[in-house]
Amino acid sequence: MSSKVKIYVLIILLNLVFIEILSFFVSKFFLANVGALFDKKKITQNYDEYLKKRDNILGWDTFIGKDNLDKYSARVDRSTFKNSKPCVDLYGDSFTYGHDNEDFSWPSQLSELIECRVRNFGVGGYGSDQAQMKFLSKTNHSDIVFLNHFSENIIRNINQFRNFIYPNKSFVFKPRYIIKNDELELVPLPQIQKKNINDFFLQPEKYLSEEYFLPGYESGIQKLKFPFTLNVLKSFNHWHIRKKISRNPSRLVDFYSPNHKSKALQITFKIMHSFYLEAEYLGLKPVLTVFPTCRDLEYFQKYKKYPYENLINLLEQKNLRYINFGPIIMKKSKNNFKILYDRCGGHFNIEGETLVSKVIQEYIFETNLLEK
Repeated sequence: MSSKVKIYVLIILLNLVFIEILSFFVSKFFLANVGALFDKKKITQNYDEYLKKRDNILGWDTFIGKDNLDKYSARVDRSTFKNSKPCVDLYGDSFTYGHDNEDFSWPSQLSELIECRVRNFGVGGYGSDQAQMKFLSKTNHSDIVFLNHFSENIIRNINQFRNFIYPNKSFVFKPRYIIKNDELELVPLPQIQKKNINDFFLQPEKYLSEEYFLPGYESGIQKLKFPFTLNVLKSFNHWHIRKKISRNPSRLVDFYSPNHKSKALQITFKIMHSFYLEAEYLGLKPVLTVFPTCRDLEYFQKYKKYPYENLINLLEQKNLRYINFGPIIMKKSKNNFKILYDRCGGHFNIEGETLVSKVIQEYIFETNLLEK
């Protein structure tokens, strides 16, 4: 081999090494941080500690500590009507839990508006599935019960290991539902023994029989591994990076398609319908709500429809009581909806929380749900 050829080969090798090093940093510090790539090293929690803290049914029952829960295991209420008879129960995720400051959270504001205790059973990070399971675990219900579906819950409803879709320093396993013979069937919280946790990271498909977001499968999520350049290339097939590339504001819209392989739409509707039917069976008055993400509203501005319209259509077909906050927010904000969120991609701010409380108050009074 001539010296010139050797130089060319060396240059090629150095370039390949540089590209691989660059790909490692892109994978480790960008793709893994946005959830496009699963890096087990981001989980720093001791597995024994996780086993001690987890809720053996729901996966977790609070991220806020027991000091913030009252005798009902609802969020501590400091409203004027905190000691009055409960009249409304709310189930959902952090959009139900509300503002960090209890005084500004929409459930607390709702208590003041309807002049009775509103019990807030919202838990951060929940899917609609866990919220419905939490409702089923209760026996002492208020007359009016809400299941609040935050639009992003649709991906949580087809997930067993939250870390695959939201990077987290802690282990976050959850139960979920599947549909079998046209009925909901519970897939319980994964029970992985400590001795098997390393094997779980190597072969998660052995332990999660109903996980849509398994790395290396159709969702496009990858594991952090060599060659890192291949990680970067494969990331272009990730479910929400594809939306970024196409400048589609909603990364969730495909999951609301009735033809999506995950069956997320069918499962989500079945969960909400099941909640409704169970509440009616118990003699309660159920109401379903759909909270849009800020990105959902950007999607509406661009395409003149909501990403979750198929879900709304299913609720309409069954003639269920529901509130679709998408059009309400657009109308009341005069299309300036971003003023109601702390950031586009985040939660409602104080103004947004106040709007929600007033809309639900009006709905309760207009439909005569609350008997004085």
